[in-house]
Amino acid sequence: MKKLNYIFIGGKQLGYNCLNYLIKKNNKPIYLVPNLDDNGKDNIFNKSLKKLGKKNKIKIVTLKKLSKLLNTKNYNLDVIFCLGSSQILPTNVLDKSKLGALNIHPSLLPKYRGRYSIPHAIFNGERYSGITTHMIGKKIDTGKVISQIKFKIN
Repeated sequence: MKKLNYIFIGGKQLGYNCLNYLIKKNNKPIYLVPNLDDNGKDNIFNKSLKKLGKKNKIKIVTLKKLSKLLNTKNYNLDVIFCLGSSQILPTNVLDKSKLGALNIHPSLLPKYRGRYSIPHAIFNGERYSGITTHMIGKKIDTGKVISQIKFKIN
């Protein structure tokens, strides 16, 4: 497998599982941008991306530093993984990657864009929901859909 030059942005269990998989495939990111509420400790709901990054000697930065860092260095990025992130990527960051930025969203886009998509689907009485893998576009959850999995809400 060709090594990717990538940045990993995110958190929650989804982000942790995906980054851990990439690390196990011997493909570490150039740097990691964990969610701002990640204090470096696992909690009852999620394992810490910051803790995983430190354990694997991955450079960790905050999103506020990210745009400045990308403006001053040429990383020749292949892709940006934005998985489980609670932050919105600035356009100047999206434009630095050859392939763009990949996101996984917990709804059948274009329905229920943004945060809290699962509770909104339940509260609105939806019978089905799903998960969407998509490229990040200029607006929230509007990029090209790569794949979707649909499931019934019980």
